[in-house]
Amino acid sequence: MHGRVGRGGTGVRSRRVACALILAMGAFLLCMYGCRDELTTEVDRNLPPDTYLTGAPAESTTAFYLVHLYWYGDDPDGKVVGYQYAITDSLPADEDTLTYHFTTRTDSLMRFPVASNQQVLGHRFYIRAVDNEGKMDPEPAWTFFAALDLMPPSPVFLVAEAFDLAGSGTDSLESTADPVPTDTVSAGWGVRFRWKGVDDDRMLGEYGDTIPVGDILQYKYSLAPLDVEPIMGGPDDLEVEYTNLTSGKYCFSLQGVDDAGFMGLDPLVRTFVWNRDPQTHFRREWNDGIPEPDSMIIFYATSDAWEDTLSFFEGDTVPLVASVSRAVHPVNIVAQVWGWDPDGDEGGGVSNFQYRLGMGGVWGTPEDTVDNTIELTRLTTSYRSLFARCADRYGRKDGTPAQLKIYINQAPRLRDTLDVASGRLQFPMRDEVVALDSIRAWGDSLIVHVRAWDPDSTTALFQYGLRVEGMGFLFDGIGEPSTEGIFERKIEMRPREGSYTLKVRINEDALYDDGKGYVIRQVPFHVVD
Repeated sequence: MHGRVGRGGTGVRSRRVACALILAMGAFLLCMYGCRDELTTEVDRNLPPDTYLTGAPAESTTAFYLVHLYWYGDDPDGKVVGYQYAITDSLPADEDTLTYHFTTRTDSLMRFPVASNQQVLGHRFYIRAVDNEGKMDPEPAWTFFAALDLMPPSPVFLVAEAFDLAGSGTDSLESTADPVPTDTVSAGWGVRFRWKGVDDDRMLGEYGDTIPVGDILQYKYSLAPLDVEPIMGGPDDLEVEYTNLTSGKYCFSLQGVDDAGFMGLDPLVRTFVWNRDPQTHFRREWNDGIPEPDSMIIFYATSDAWEDTLSFFEGDTVPLVASVSRAVHPVNIVAQVWGWDPDGDEGGGVSNFQYRLGMGGVWGTPEDTVDNTIELTRLTTSYRSLFARCADRYGRKDGTPAQLKIYINQAPRLRDTLDVASGRLQFPMRDEVVALDSIRAWGDSLIVHVRAWDPDSTTALFQYGLRVEGMGFLFDGIGEPSTEGIFERKIEMRPREGSYTLKVRINEDALYDDGKGYVIRQVPFHVVD
């Protein structure tokens, strides 16, 4: 009996010790579990999906701007629920900044834009799959290619015209020249433009057929310099009028913008000038002294050498007269101009006449004179043109000024003979035949005799220069004539047959402001054996 009690007591103590150990172990495990949860994170065992481009333009190729793309995704531990895509015009500096768009499709016909004035533009297309837990492919599939717009939008003018605001008429506008338009619109008129457009872009269909796909979405137009900025109109914005024009040059420009954003490289243009030039004319009178009588510009000359005012037609040469002391009397030229405005009352008439001598001359101060008289004083030798122009009330000047050619001082001439006693004066004469033996006898030289005279009688002294063409050199023959007024010079020649031309340059040796008058005479001659 003692033994059971004792086993019994011993057994109770053993159970108590075991319970205490179990409780301590539980507390230890509980403590360890709680601390571990605070120091570690849960492991993400969801794998990302993979993305594949199965249909796309080859890398760095060029494709039509409408492209059918195909793709798919695969998720090794779930399923793909959608895709995100992004498009850029070039390689981005940071791909994390791309703007993505979500789709559930695995293919799409996408429109890739081109530049407004650039027919080809490169693009990068990105696509990445998204799985059922929202995880995205960290390395999107992508391709790079260039989008091409084959046909630029083609607007055409239905109407391009100027019109009278009062409704009395219209004029078509055809000029495309810039900066010198060939169309001119009358002052007070307006202009209108009406157009339509087509875009002939086509793509290859699934069965090899071509499908029209082009569409014009906008029209860009402006009338420079009136419109400061181009106007962007919609597809139904097909006409415009301008009635607030002022004097000057204009250029209307029109372009269509298609569904790829392409406008084309060259705009459709019409250019014109608003307000016609006034026209200037010199006074004309009927000239019965020409073979076929006609009206010609007339002008007048005065001089101390004669009493009355002499009249001349354009092309005549006003003579110079020398006094006994050889001083040349200058000449005064008087011409009259008038103008008219083809724009009529809207142009406001003409005024402010200006004139200048020569192409490089400076226009004088505008003048309003009663008789529109131009006077040039104290002229001597002159071979110049007098230009005159007027302006209308808008300040527009005549772009083609009236012109009067002025010739003063008649050119010297060659004399053929003096008299029978003096014998030959000019040698050779025009078309004279010279014997080759004579050339040899003169020491292989041509003996030239010339003498000039002045129709104006301002001088009896001249300087001469000689040149024989066909010999390959210039003979320096400038010199003073003999006391008889005959200039003689030998020109060395190779003794051979041929046709030659003697050129004689004659300078007047007179005292006047504008230098020496001169003339070049050509004398053909022939050398034969």
